[in-house]
Amino acid sequence: MFKEQRAVVVHCSFTLEEDCHFQLSSKATISDHDSQHKSQMLYMEGIGVTSNSHFSVKGQVMQFTLYFEPLATDCKVFTIHITMQDQQYLAAVDVPRRLNDVYRVELEVAPF
Repeated sequence: MFKEQRAVVVHCSFTLEEDCHFQLSSKATISDHDSQHKSQMLYMEGIGVTSNSHFSVKGQVMQFTLYFEPLATDCKVFTIHITMQDQQYLAAVDVPRRLNDVYRVELEVAPF
């Protein structure tokens, strides 16, 4: 059984590799490496979702904050998966758990 903690706050940054309309979907999860537990995104700040896209230029750093459901208490390492509107995926892999559940990550385009 999973005992849950407080919500997870993830401050994200992502450097664009080309000029594009940058747009996230509302699908983002945190996956615990040692269990089947997944925390769903609750809210996002600093960037639009689905109907709002941002035209961005190559080299621009996009910064935004995501809020997730709590992690399981025994979670030690996790991966963040974010779906973009163009069906590409962003990820931060092997993020070590912190006591306060507040993180700062650099996202990369995921190969899956």
